[in-house]
Amino acid sequence: MRYWNILETLAESKNYSKNDNLLDYDNHIIYKKENDKILLDKEGNPIPLKIVGSLNIVYNLFRESKYGNTNDTFEKTKMWLGLRNSVAHFGTISAYHKLRGSRDKKYAEKAVKIIEHNKGHNPILFDLKEDVKLLLMRELNKE
Repeated sequence: MRYWNILETLAESKNYSKNDNLLDYDNHIIYKKENDKILLDKEGNPIPLKIVGSLNIVYNLFRESKYGNTNDTFEKTKMWLGLRNSVAHFGTISAYHKLRGSRDKKYAEKAVKIIEHNKGHNPILFDLKEDVKLLLMRELNKE
C-alpha cells in the first residue's frame, strides 16, 4: 500500500486548511451523509465535509488536479483506504472483515469482491498504481 502513502504524503504537502469545505468537481460543497441522508446541525443546516483526514485530503488532491470525477474518485479513494487499513492493521486485504470502521469495512469488502470477480486480477490496486503515476507526473510537471 505504498502507493496510498505517496498519495497521502502529496496531499499532506498541500497544507489544506481544515476549515475549508470539501468540494465536488463542479465546486459544490459536499455534505456529511449517513445512509445517503444529509446530516444537519442543531440549527437544521447541512453539515459540510471539511478537507481533513486521509480520505478527504487525497480526494481533494485528485479534484484539484482535475483528474477523475466526483463519484468515481470518491469511490476509488474509499476502496483504496479500506484496503490500506486492512493491510496496515491485519497484514492482508482478506482480513477486511476485522476492520472497526464501517466505511472502511464496506469499501474494502467491495474492493475484494471486485478482485474475486476478476479471478485474482486486481483492478483496484492497478488503478491506484496508474493514478499515482499520472498524478505524480502532473505534480512534477507543474511550473
